[in-house]
Amino acid sequence: MSETAIKGSLASSPSSSPPPPAFPRLGSRSKAIAKQYDTALTLASTANSSIDDLYKIIWGQRRFVIASLLDKRKSRGRRSWIGNHGWFLAELRKDNTSSGDIWCCRLCDNKGAPRFFNAQSTSSASAHLFKFVVLAISRLSLTAFRAHRITETFEAGSSGDPSVLGLQRNGSKKRPASSSLLLPRAKMARIRELSVGHIIDSNLPFTTFESTYLQELFRQLDSDLYAQVPWGRTATKKDLEDILVSKKAAVKEELENAVTQIHLSFDLWTSPNRLAFISIFGHFIDRRLSYQSRLLAFKRQIGSHAGENIAYTIRNVVRDWGIDCKLGVSICDNAASNDVCLRNLYTTLDASITRADTEARRMRCFGHILNLVAQAFLYGDDAASFELQSEAYDMLERVEEDLEHWRAKGPVGKLHNIVKFIRASPQRTEAFKTHAREQEEVDTYKLAEESTSELEVIQNNATR
Repeated sequence: MSETAIKGSLASSPSSSPPPPAFPRLGSRSKAIAKQYDTALTLASTANSSIDDLYKIIWGQRRFVIASLLDKRKSRGRRSWIGNHGWFLAELRKDNTSSGDIWCCRLCDNKGAPRFFNAQSTSSASAHLFKFVVLAISRLSLTAFRAHRITETFEAGSSGDPSVLGLQRNGSKKRPASSSLLLPRAKMARIRELSVGHIIDSNLPFTTFESTYLQELFRQLDSDLYAQVPWGRTATKKDLEDILVSKKAAVKEELENAVTQIHLSFDLWTSPNRLAFISIFGHFIDRRLSYQSRLLAFKRQIGSHAGENIAYTIRNVVRDWGIDCKLGVSICDNAASNDVCLRNLYTTLDASITRADTEARRMRCFGHILNLVAQAFLYGDDAASFELQSEAYDMLERVEEDLEHWRAKGPVGKLHNIVKFIRASPQRTEAFKTHAREQEEVDTYKLAEESTSELEVIQNNATR
């Protein structure tokens, strides 16, 4: 039987049942989703309807109903911007139960090839719209659009740019929500990472980008950047935590792929507010045979500076980075506590290591050795006693005796006394700077020479 005869027999048949879906696909293409959507809205009942009562939107072998008609609550809950460019539908199984909500792109439907995306998350739909819609806007059109927005901004105010008072008044207002996704995710991530880097590098508070003036500057330079990148303290703090996790994973991978053992260097430092810190570096050769150095820890050293206590801190850091099986030599100064520290550290990580092995893995800081040599030349073989005596005079405010004590050491002692005299009071420091400025004015002018008039003289201590 020919196809014409089949169609004729179907047309003359008294049955009202629709033809199977194979025939429409042979003869004509499916109706656009937009037309079927409008029909479904027209036939929708005002009362709550079951799936059986709703008009079925069909595309190929897939069947849908309007999601908001199936559940009235969804008509108020869908606030995503992708709803302006498509429809939220509920896909049906063979037994007429819903398998979940999907989103259909109107722009693709206009081309006769609708695309469907899971509506549980809008990320895929947003990326689709960005790829096929935003990139279609020419650079010229985008520039004209931004210029138009800037013109509107200037025309809205009576005096052009908003005043400082106006910025302060509007500082607490919420930023307008972005109407479209104009910035790629990779670019947004890079901007946020650079923002965090600026805060950390400059030692700024997390509230830096909440400044009214800074946000207005961003808005004037790029309104899309201003609207879409979160600048609040909470977002900045979370970005820092996320960056720390990702960068730490990258460093861990470098340590794992190192072609050499991981060698350590560490030292302790006491801050001006009397807090003890320890810094630990890892040194290795990477797969490209290049020398690498990574800061593994800069943290508080709690408790005494005994060797066992320092070893406990280093051991936790080494295990955290997963390099306890790749540990090489350790570089530190000549303090006796460091001998105890390394013996404790290596034998705890590997019970087979002997005392001789530990001594072979201990490298002494060359800078500290030079410092000890210089002190021996200056103060003799009892430099510690000399410094303790000077500190005692200083605590008792016996200035003249301390000066005599240093004067006995010749030119170095005299230099120490000069520096101490200058730093003894703000008035003397200011007089020294005034003289330095006067001397600088009479010197020959040099274009690239750094000014020294504001520098402070530095008092010597145990390490310089």
